[in-house]
Amino acid sequence: MDGEGCAKDLEKAVEYYTQSAKQGNEEAQFNLAFLYEKGEGIAQNFAKALRWYRASAEQGYAGAQLNLALMYLNARGVAQDIEAARHWLSKAARGGNETAQEILEDMANAAREAAGDSMGSAAQQPEG
Repeated sequence: MDGEGCAKDLEKAVEYYTQSAKQGNEEAQFNLAFLYEKGEGIAQNFAKALRWYRASAEQGYAGAQLNLALMYLNARGVAQDIEAARHWLSKAARGGNETAQEILEDMANAAREAAGDSMGSAAQQPEG
């Protein structure tokens, strides 16, 4: 997708990725989703990005699983859904995606800290 050896032609890339994506190629689906998400070579469209990330993610493409999770986590084109984000992050992590593993660890640490803070604040309530 970086145009090695030739000038970048993102519009042509969108055309080729679309053809391959419709034939079920998970890497083309991922690349097309990325272009839709970023608005490169085509108008930005989160709904289409979400559609193609999901198609690729459902075939086990870890990069698509991560990006789909991030769309849910950051409410990009979809309502924020932490459980859906965690689902796709877990799949990506099982597929060896280190970024997904790190995000899951951060989410777990934040949840532990929040649980500790709420227990601590409850314990410090004045009697009365």
